[in-house]
Amino acid sequence: MLLIEEFMSGSQVADLKNLLDQAEYVDGNISAGRAARQVKSNLQCNPRDPHYAQANELVRQAIVHSELLQSWALPNKVTPVTFSKYTEGMRYGNHYDAAVMPLPNAIMRVDVSFTLFLTPPDAYEGGELCINATGAEKRIKGNSGDLVAYASGVDHHVDEVTAGCREVAVGWLQSLVENPQQRQILFDIARVRNEVLNSAGKNEQFDLLQKSYVNLQRMWSRP
Repeated sequence: MLLIEEFMSGSQVADLKNLLDQAEYVDGNISAGRAARQVKSNLQCNPRDPHYAQANELVRQAIVHSELLQSWALPNKVTPVTFSKYTEGMRYGNHYDAAVMPLPNAIMRVDVSFTLFLTPPDAYEGGELCINATGAEKRIKGNSGDLVAYASGVDHHVDEVTAGCREVAVGWLQSLVENPQQRQILFDIARVRNEVLNSAGKNEQFDLLQKSYVNLQRMWSRP
């Protein structure tokens, strides 16, 4: 799991919220399977609304330009974003994300899920994102502009909102490296490699780390 604070700046979130405040929201069950409909209660931005495409592009550009997310997730494809609202009494019970999802002209394997928080934590009560990672539940209520990403195969839920309104953007990535343990190894090597470069410049240690990184990525990547 990776938490990126200030994934989007305050001005970027404001621009995004301005678009979404003008958009139509519909019952979130339009995108839920039969089982999920029994535990899902929220609203989603209508993807046919004229403001949706602009909002989706803002998040997509933030993904492209986030060095940290790119290094951790190694994204190859990304689904259109789902913009969700949870008002008082709404929740999303325990569930697993789908293994494959549709793109406009194809389908993609889902490796990484992410939630981008659009409202500050004091704007609503309850509504924590609860992720059962490595056998221990992580409860997350990020600041506006924070993003949390995690392997899609874990169970998770959103606690009931008891007051206010929780607004988030949710999306899914297909990684160049399917195995989450392999992605973590590459991320760890990249972090040490970059620390060596920043502290000592391009030296023998950097070159050895870079050699290991690119050869492991070449071995494990499935474009």
